Amino acid sequence: MKARGFSESAKLGLSAALSLPEGQRGPQHRDAKVWTIIDPEGRAHTVINLTDWARQNAHLFDTILTDADRERVAHNIRSGFGQIALSMNGKRERPVYSYKGWALVGLPRSKKEE
Repeated sequence: MKARGFSESAKLGLSAALSLPEGQRGPQHRDAKVWTIIDPEGRAHTVINLTDWARQNAHLFDTILTDADRERVAHNIRSGFGQIALSMNGKRERPVYSYKGWALVGLPRSKKEE
């Protein structure tokens, strides 16, 4: 009985959280950061919430076969740019400054700074 009550409360809490834009995936997420990235042709792109952008643009980095592949590629893109940011902060023993020809301009910023 106690478990059922908790489960019902958890469902209510989840639906309430998902109704708030800042709790959902995408650029509106409360913890989303602003990234400025450079594509292999040298064009700058300003991205809010790199993971969400990577999900939508995974095809630019890899051939996508399934939704699971898209999530894997998006995770790899996010990790790649994360390693570049760590390098820029001097926190990697062997620094990296590009991911599949893409580069990062400065460190990511908080949306609140914009």
